[in-house]
Amino acid sequence: MARKILIQIRRGLEADIGSLTAGELGYCTDTNKLYIGTASGNMLLVAAQTAGDMLKSIYDTDNDGKVDTAEAADSVPWAGVSGKKVFPESSTEEAPLSIPHGAAPASPVNGDMWTTTSGLYLRLNGTTRTMAHTATWSTVSQAEAEAGTATSQRLWTAQRVAQAVAAQAMPKGPITWNELKGV
Repeated sequence: MARKILIQIRRGLEADIGSLTAGELGYCTDTNKLYIGTASGNMLLVAAQTAGDMLKSIYDTDNDGKVDTAEAADSVPWAGVSGKKVFPESSTEEAPLSIPHGAAPASPVNGDMWTTTSGLYLRLNGTTRTMAHTATWSTVSQAEAEAGTATSQRLWTAQRVAQAVAAQAMPKGPITWNELKGV
């Protein structure tokens, strides 16, 4: 087909393209970018695939300086994710924090917290502390509470504490001088 009219646009080096008038196109021969003039200045329309540019006109359509799809990050509960964090209260639907079981870190640093299938651990002042261990989750027996023989760190219920106190308490009623002296 024969060409009847040739439309040319401003072209040249990107540094020399200058201000385009509204609606005027400008092609940069060195970067393969295509601009269009607007009332507020030149707007990039297309950049060659080899240039690697993210086009503001494509990725920041609302012109707020953020990539449009990254704006979803603004809706996370911890806006900015810096400073002290307060977790929301738990609900019947979910807990505010979950630390899944894994392996202990090879080089934990102060403040690290992790769980394994055997317990919950915390690194504090250069020492790894066992906060709870499955082997220590048993409660003290009544016999141990009354005899005062429970020596391992385990859980105590209010009932076991009352039994231990009652077993070690002095009997009610009148006492003799020898009983008071412990003779």
